Amino acid sequence: MNSDHDNSNAPRRPRPPAPSGAEPPSPPRAVRPQSPNSPVAGAHSRTNQPRRSSVKLQRTIIPILLTMCVMSLVLAVGWITLDIDSPFREFGPSTPLILLAVGAVSGVLAALNIVSVGKRMR
Repeated sequence: MNSDHDNSNAPRRPRPPAPSGAEPPSPPRAVRPQSPNSPVAGAHSRTNQPRRSSVKLQRTIIPILLTMCVMSLVLAVGWITLDIDSPFREFGPSTPLILLAVGAVSGVLAALNIVSVGKRMR
């Protein structure tokens, strides 16, 4: 039975000696906390952290606002085109007006955020 995985003739590496316990392990190095005013390599990124997180939040909200705008407008138009006997008409005649208002406000907020993020990214 000659196998490719048979390493019986290969030399074995000697095992490292077991620790005798005479030498205690070195203690972990203590890290001194940096003061907020000390010059650190990453100090520049710390001062910009609120601005970066604000831009990241605005960039996250833009697609949500645009989706709300489109869906509100589609639902308002859909409500208007429904049959008079439809159960969705039971919400009242103010429903499309509210949906149009929500869509318009979402669209304006999305546009303002797009302009704001564009100015900050320059």
